[in-house]
Amino acid sequence: MENHLTYRKFASSGQSLCIFSIPWSYLVTGIALFIIGILDFIFLGYLIGHPGEEIIGEYIGQGIAVYLGGVSFAWTIGLVPLITGFIIVVYCIYASKQVILSRTENSFIIQERRLLFPFITELRHSSIRKIDYTNKGLQLRHVWVMLFIPMGIRILQFGVPLFNEHLAHDNILPVMMVVTAVIDIVGALLMVIVPTHTLSFESEQKLYTVNFLPVISTGNINRTLVLSEETESHHKGEEKISYSSYFHLIGGLGMIVLSIIGLSLEFLWGTDLSMIGVTYGIYLVLRVFQNKTPIYFTKFSKSTGYFPETDRPFRKLTLIDITAISLLIYFSTLEFLWGWVYFNPNWLTILEMSLTTVIWLGMIFWNFLYITVPLPTLKTLKLQLKENPCNRLQFIFRLVYMVILVVLGLIVAF
Repeated sequence: MENHLTYRKFASSGQSLCIFSIPWSYLVTGIALFIIGILDFIFLGYLIGHPGEEIIGEYIGQGIAVYLGGVSFAWTIGLVPLITGFIIVVYCIYASKQVILSRTENSFIIQERRLLFPFITELRHSSIRKIDYTNKGLQLRHVWVMLFIPMGIRILQFGVPLFNEHLAHDNILPVMMVVTAVIDIVGALLMVIVPTHTLSFESEQKLYTVNFLPVISTGNINRTLVLSEETESHHKGEEKISYSSYFHLIGGLGMIVLSIIGLSLEFLWGTDLSMIGVTYGIYLVLRVFQNKTPIYFTKFSKSTGYFPETDRPFRKLTLIDITAISLLIYFSTLEFLWGWVYFNPNWLTILEMSLTTVIWLGMIFWNFLYITVPLPTLKTLKLQLKENPCNRLQFIFRLVYMVILVVLGLIVAF
C-alpha cells in the first residue's frame, strides 16, 4: 500500500512515464498463422489413410502427402502454423501490459499491469550500478527465421509447379500451399524486424528487466531516469553502418541472390545449399539493421567502477553462425568437388563449373574473414595476436575449424 501511495504521489507530480506495450507484430503473425492453419484443414481435409479406407476424416480429392495411405497436405503444411499461431496469440495476451515508471527521491518504482499478474517493484538509487535502455537485437527471435523461412521456401518449391497440373481437379492445393508459404515467410520477417525494447536495472543483488513494445522516445526515458551527479551516462543514437555491418550486408545479400538462382534455375547451388544460404543470408541482413542502434543510453555509477564492455578482439559467434557456416562450407565443398568429378565437357557445364569455383573460393575467403578477422580490428590484428597468447590460440582454433570442414567435404566426395 505504501508503494502504491508513493507511486500516486509522484505520478501526479509529473515524474513518471507510462508505456503501453502490445506485441502487435507477434499478434498479427499469430492470428494469420492460426487462420491459415484452419483454412488448410478446411480446404485440404484432415484425412489419414487411403481414400475409401479413411482412419480419420474424409478424402476430398486434394491428394495425399508423404506416402500412399498417409496424411492430407493439410497436416504437412498447416499443422505447424496452426499450433504455433495459437501459442503466439496466447503469449501476446499474457505479454500485453502497461508499464508505469516513476522516480522518487530515493527510489525507482516500476508498476507492470498485466491481464493476470500485475505487480510493483521498488529499486533504491543507492543499490543501482547500471541502467541500460536498448533494443534486444535478434537474440532468440532468429528461431522464427530458422523455422518458417526454410519451411515456406520448401512449400513454394512443391506448390508452384502444381498450378494447372493436368492430373489435378483444380488449383485449390497449390493456392493453399503458396498462401501458407507466403504467410510463413512474411510472418517470420515481421516478428524479427520489429525490435523489442529493454529497460534494465542492475543492482548489487539482482538484475531487473522490463521488455516492451512499441518504440518509446529516448528523451522521455532520459527525463524519467535522471540520476545524481555521481553517475556517468553514454548515449548512442542513430549510427552509420560500420565496415563490419557492410561485411554482413554484402555477404548476406550475396547468399540470398545465389540461393534464389539455385532454387529457381537449379544452377550454381544445389537445393540443400541454397536453402541454407537464403536462410542464413536473411539472418545476416536482418542482424545488420537490428544492431544499427543497439544502445539508446547507458548510465553507470562511478563508485562501482562499472564501465561498458570493450570491443572483443574476435567476433562473437552465435549458434546459428557456427551451424550455418559449417553447413555452407561442407555442402559447397561437396558440390564443388562432385561437379568436377562428374564433369561433362560442354560450354554450359564449363561456364557453370567456372562460376562455381569462383563462388566457392569467394565464400571460403568470406567465411575465413568472418570467423577469424573482425574488420574493425583488422589493422591491429597482428599486434593482438603477438601480445595475447589467448588470441593466438583462438585464431588457430577457428582456422583449424574451417580446414576440418573442407577436409570433411573432400573425404565424403571421394
